[in-house]
Amino acid sequence: MSFFKKSAIQQILHLYELYPIQTQTYSLKGFTMSAKFFLIKIDEPEKKNFFDKKIVKIGRDDTNDLILTDDSVSGEHARIIFEEGQFFLEDLKSTNGTYCRGTLLKNGQKVPLQDGSEFKLGKIAIRYEAVVRLALFVKKGAELGKIFPLDPDKKKDIYIGRSAERSDIFFTSPVISGVHLKITFENGEFFLQDLGSTNGTFYKGKRLDKEDKILIRETDEFWLGYGEGEVVFRIDRQSGFSCRHKEATIVIRPVHIGFWEKILKKF
Repeated sequence: MSFFKKSAIQQILHLYELYPIQTQTYSLKGFTMSAKFFLIKIDEPEKKNFFDKKIVKIGRDDTNDLILTDDSVSGEHARIIFEEGQFFLEDLKSTNGTYCRGTLLKNGQKVPLQDGSEFKLGKIAIRYEAVVRLALFVKKGAELGKIFPLDPDKKKDIYIGRSAERSDIFFTSPVISGVHLKITFENGEFFLQDLGSTNGTFYKGKRLDKEDKILIRETDEFWLGYGEGEVVFRIDRQSGFSCRHKEATIVIRPVHIGFWEKILKKF
């Protein structure tokens, strides 16, 4: 090993002593995961069936949460159940079987579902989609860089404006009205609506009318007001985790690994 390479490694070890990796363990007692998802028939992709419950029964009978009228589907064919922070698919002694990832499920067998998982009940193919958790990222204006999570479990209507008393997210900019706009969670999706603001809400270059109710998705942008004092938001996906354990351990690296790479490239 060259003298310079050895010197670089010694620098790294010294910095690890100065800035050790830290861990912090948090209890997840009382933490609840959202049980929101879509079921979509593959041959009807435009129709998204939204569910907000921990047990969803699927079958031909009218008592099911998702009713499939095809004769290959049993009266009570299968169910989706939420356990330990995750969704599972379970067959309910169906006549023609439940298949997931090409495998026939045995009676009582549960298989985990992930976003985009597809399965068949008899002849009917279905796709499972998780509801995307979104957040507002301030791209321009006051509170630049701040992130505001949109959490429908806590509140389905989020108001944004200049009034701290009447708004859930508020800014002091003079171009923003007291209660400027509302973001609403309906049937698994978020909608944007201007509330008659003085300086307007803009989406894709167009000022929204008060009657407009716009579906917003990840990467979309909209802004409040115009000119000096305007606030621009970008819709981002929230990062999440699975709540399958009693505790979560967070690892903190005060010095980024890229720092080590820069040192080694010098030699």
